Amino acid sequence: MVALVVSNLGSIAQTKEPWPDGIPGSFREQLVVRLKQYIEFERGSQFGNQYDLLDKASVSRSRDDYVAGRRRSQRLTRFEPRSVSCSKSPVACRIEGLADLQREDEIPIRCDVAIDAKLQRNEWFLSEWLAADDCFPGLEKLTTTSPEITVTPDPKKKQKP
Repeated sequence: MVALVVSNLGSIAQTKEPWPDGIPGSFREQLVVRLKQYIEFERGSQFGNQYDLLDKASVSRSRDDYVAGRRRSQRLTRFEPRSVSCSKSPVACRIEGLADLQREDEIPIRCDVAIDAKLQRNEWFLSEWLAADDCFPGLEKLTTTSPEITVTPDPKKKQKP
């Protein structure tokens, strides 16, 4: 499945359309290589290696906390890039695509995922992948801005003693 990533993103890297004029082809190719590493580390549960590819400004955890948290969460097992949008100042790109996410031996779910990339010191650093809200239908969105959530009994229902 990683080959799919490279071929799709590789073809995107060759086009001029989503790339601002100021981003040389070598940086485009470097982004393809970096994304391929990211996906390989994700699929192989090599989260320590993956942490090294992340933009530290976007990660609020230590390496150990990141690795421990990732071991308990969904893994991206397949990623098919669909689009790349970039800005010039600072040089940053958002790669959006279709992904399969899986937790342990559960059946994978397919949904839209975005990965951000920032060019820093002539090297690409990535964000953690971000799944679309509708990927996890069993989870309710938090609909309050209050840090305190309370449950008010429904007066129409009988309360159990």
